[in-house]
Amino acid sequence: MDRFLTKNRSTEPTNSPAVEDTAAKKPKNSWPIKIRRYEAAYIKYGFTAIQKNGHDCPKCVLCLETLSNECLKPSKLQRHLMQKHPAEAEKTTDFFRRKEEHLARQSAAFTQQATVPERALKASFLASYHIARAKKPHTIGEDLLLPATKDIVRELLGEDAAKKIDAVPLSDNTVSRRIGDMAQDVSAQLLEQVRASEYFALQLDESTDISNEAQLLVYIRFISQERFVEEILFCKALERRTTGKDIFQVLDDYIESNGLNWARCVGVCSDGAAAMTGKISGVTALIKQKAPHVVATHCMLHREALVAKRMDNELNQVLQEVVQVVNFIKARPLKHRLFTLLCNEMGARFEGLLLHSNVRWLSRGAVLNRVYELRREVGEFLSSEKHQLAERFTDATWIRKLAYMSDIFLHLNVLNQSMQGRDTYILQVQDKVRAFSKKIMLWSNKLQEGVTEMFPLLHQELLSCDDLGSISPMIQSHLEHLQGYFKDYFPDLENTHLNWVRNPFSPGVGSSLDIKSQEELIEMTNSGDLKLNFEALPLSNYWLHVRKDYPTLADRALKCLLPFATTYLLYNTSYQPIGVPLLNTAPSPGLWAEGYSASPRGQMAAQQAFRPSDRPPPMANLSLIHQPEL
Repeated sequence: MDRFLTKNRSTEPTNSPAVEDTAAKKPKNSWPIKIRRYEAAYIKYGFTAIQKNGHDCPKCVLCLETLSNECLKPSKLQRHLMQKHPAEAEKTTDFFRRKEEHLARQSAAFTQQATVPERALKASFLASYHIARAKKPHTIGEDLLLPATKDIVRELLGEDAAKKIDAVPLSDNTVSRRIGDMAQDVSAQLLEQVRASEYFALQLDESTDISNEAQLLVYIRFISQERFVEEILFCKALERRTTGKDIFQVLDDYIESNGLNWARCVGVCSDGAAAMTGKISGVTALIKQKAPHVVATHCMLHREALVAKRMDNELNQVLQEVVQVVNFIKARPLKHRLFTLLCNEMGARFEGLLLHSNVRWLSRGAVLNRVYELRREVGEFLSSEKHQLAERFTDATWIRKLAYMSDIFLHLNVLNQSMQGRDTYILQVQDKVRAFSKKIMLWSNKLQEGVTEMFPLLHQELLSCDDLGSISPMIQSHLEHLQGYFKDYFPDLENTHLNWVRNPFSPGVGSSLDIKSQEELIEMTNSGDLKLNFEALPLSNYWLHVRKDYPTLADRALKCLLPFATTYLLYNTSYQPIGVPLLNTAPSPGLWAEGYSASPRGQMAAQQAFRPSDRPPPMANLSLIHQPEL
C-alpha cells in the first residue's frame, strides 16, 4: 500500500525548491543528430546513394536494400557486404560500378514507362473534357473513343502513329479523376474572381430532381475584367428538409467557407416560393440579416407565367375542351396514327397535335395554335369517332374564341421569350413588361372601335363575317383583367427615378440623387466623348467604363444593374440526379478545360435536359419529365 501512496504523492505537483533544483540539475540528452554524406569511394563496398527525406541513404547495388543515413559508415557498409554477399566481397570496384550503371538504366526505363508523356496527358484531359460535355458514361473513353481513334489514325497516318494512341490513359477511373481535377480548377478560378469583385448578386432555386433528391442550385453574377460575368456557383443536396432556414444554412456555409463576404452581395433573385420569400424565416429575410442592403427580386418570368394562367371562366372552358380533345387523340396510339393519316390525306401543314403541360410556360400558346391550324382535320376526325366535342369545331363562336386565345397567348409567349436570356437587368425587363401592359390598353381601346388587326387569327375569322358578336364583351373583360393582373404582379414598374441609369444623357433625370452624385452626373453629361461611348457600349459596360472618373454615380448604377431580373439561368440548367456535375463556360487554361464548371460530387452521368425556352416553374414537380414539343 505504501508503494501506491508513494507513487501517488510523487505525481502531485509541488512547488518545493528542492524539487525544482533537482529537476534543473537533471542532465538532458540534447546531442544533435549527425547527417552523413555519401562519398564516391563507397562504391567499393557495393553501395550507391539515393535521396530520401532530403538526405543521402545507401542502397546496395546487389540486393537493392536501402539503409538509413546513419549507416553511411565504411564499417557498416563493409559488414553488410561481408554478411549478405560474401561471394562478391572480393570483387573489384569496376564490378560494382557496372552493377550501378545497370541499376540506373533499369530505373530510367521504369520511370519512362510509368510516366505519361505531356502530350498524352493533355490528350487525356481533352478527351475527358469532351466526354463530360457530351454527358456520356466514363467507360465510353476506353470502350469506344480510344479504339475508334486508333483505327482512324492507323488508316490515315500508319501503324507507328496508331501505337502512340496507346499512351493516352482513358480508363473510367482516369476519366473520372480528370473531370474532378478540371472541376476543382474551374471552381478555384471562379471563387478567386468572385473574391476580387466589389459586388455580386445571386439567383437560387431549390427543386426536386428525377431521383427525388432536393437540390439547391445557385448562380452568381459579379464584376471581372470590366464586364459582368454570370456563372454557376454551386449545386448542393439538401439532405433533410427544404425550409428557408435549411436552404440558408447551406448557402451561408458555402459563402463563409470559401471566403466570400455577404457585405458585397447586392441582390438575390428567387422563384417567390414561401421558403424563399418568407418575411421571418425565408431565405431572403435571413440573407438581409447578414446584408441589410440586399435587393430581393421575385423572378419576373415566373410572375409573367402566373399572370398568363389567370383567365375568365369562359376562356378557361375553351382551354379545357381543347386539352380534352388533344388527350383523346394523342394519348391513344391508334387514334394518333389514324389522325396522322387523315392530316396527310387532307394536305395539312402539320401531322399531329401537341400535348398540353401545365409545367411548361409556353405550352398553352403552342397547343392552342396547333389545334386552330388543324381545326378542320380535328373536326373531321372527331365526327368520324362520334366524339361529343365534334360540334365545337363547327361552332363559329367557339372557333373565334379559340382564335383569340391563340393570338393572346402568342403575344404572352413572345413577351416571355423576350425576357429570357443572359445579361438581363431589372430595368430592362421592367420596361418590356410596362410596354406590354400599355399594349393591352391600346388593344382594348381599338377593340371598342371594332379593330382586330392586333389579333391576326381572330381577324382572319372575321373576314367572312365582320361581327364580333357575343365574344366582344368577353375579350374586353379578359383584357381588362389581364392588365389588372400585371399591375398586381408587377407593382414596381413605375421607376422613373432610375431613368438616369437607363440614359444619363436624357434631360431632367437624376433629380432624386444626392448632391455628390448630381455633380458627377452634370460632369458626365457635358462630355461629348462619353456620350459617344454610351451609344456604342452596352449599358453595364458603359458604367464600368466610367467608374474610375465618376465613382459615386457609377457605384449606384452598378448596384441597380447587377441584381438578376429572372431565374432564367436556373430554368435553363437541367435538374439532374445528385452526382452529376453541371457544365459552364468558364475557362480553365491550367488544365486545358474550356468550359467545365464546379462539380457537386465529381462524377459524370447521363443528364436529362429541358428546352431552354420553355423551362418549368420551380414549384412544379420536376420528377415528371415530358418529351420535347415538336
